Amino acid sequence: MRGRWLINYMLKWPSYLKYQLRISKRPLLLIIMITERCNSRCVMCNFWKNKDKKDELTPEEIREVLKSPIMRDLQHIALTGGEIFMREDVDQIIDVIYDTTGIRPTIGTNGLCVERLDSLLSSRKEKIGGVMISIDGVGRVHDRIRGNGTFKRSMQSIKLLKEKYGIKPTINMTVSRYNYDNLIKTYNLFRDCVFTYKVAKASRFHFGNNEDMDFIINRRQAERFFKAAEKIKDKNLYDVFLEEWVMEDKRPSPCYAGVSSIIMNPDGSIQPCLHKPQFGNIRQFPIDRILISKGADAFRKSHKNCQDCYERCAVDTFGIDLPKWVLKKKIKENCLVKRPA
Repeated sequence: MRGRWLINYMLKWPSYLKYQLRISKRPLLLIIMITERCNSRCVMCNFWKNKDKKDELTPEEIREVLKSPIMRDLQHIALTGGEIFMREDVDQIIDVIYDTTGIRPTIGTNGLCVERLDSLLSSRKEKIGGVMISIDGVGRVHDRIRGNGTFKRSMQSIKLLKEKYGIKPTINMTVSRYNYDNLIKTYNLFRDCVFTYKVAKASRFHFGNNEDMDFIINRRQAERFFKAAEKIKDKNLYDVFLEEWVMEDKRPSPCYAGVSSIIMNPDGSIQPCLHKPQFGNIRQFPIDRILISKGADAFRKSHKNCQDCYERCAVDTFGIDLPKWVLKKKIKENCLVKRPA
């Protein structure tokens, strides 16, 4: 119903105020990277080179973190990697999350492990909040980026989700110099899904350190990409403002990394953001001690206006400033409509 979102926001606003003031130490969003191993061969990531487990967090270690009082305000949990199905105990991890918090986590996958996805959903569909599949183009474009034959396998997973389980997956396209001109073709193929896109980023702390890899789009390619993106009329909030950051190095809203969202890595380290140094490690200190530390407090104060990234973790924290985002979206879209040819 029109206006319902605003009523819901106003009811929650008192709890959001402490995040707007940057005084809360209890995250709303927890991203759990359960492995850095991967079975893709992406041109913008080095995680696939990690062959070993490297002492990944156990389900019980994850449970202990979630039981902490500092986690009691959690609203969203996302499981990611690497490729999550490189872990044989994904089902146990989902059980731990749901049974401990009542939250149905979203899962991100490249869609290559079709049988594992089928098995997981057949036994735990009601414990899963959503499924995101990474697709970086149609056919050979996708295969060039992620490995030969990967598009066909990922499409099998998408068909499984829609036809067998009635799940509308989120299709996430990561834009690089290899696929910047394939946006509309990809969008048209997945119009019956939730389609979203982001621009690949170099990072010393993420993607297995990909700073020396050649995948970043240049300004000319970015201009062509965003010109094509104007044809997509049902963009989500994140995509509406992506051009603003890519072309102008300007985030549309404050960064809440380390305030309303944190990352937990396979080795137990806690990061405020994918691209920033860790606060500490849960194998050395309790999570509550890490999040109330002087280092964590200093980061929260210094990174309010950080412009270094515009990652998808922002999507889960839009709710904090939702009316502002919606208003800016309407203004931006009206300006685009009136833009001279």
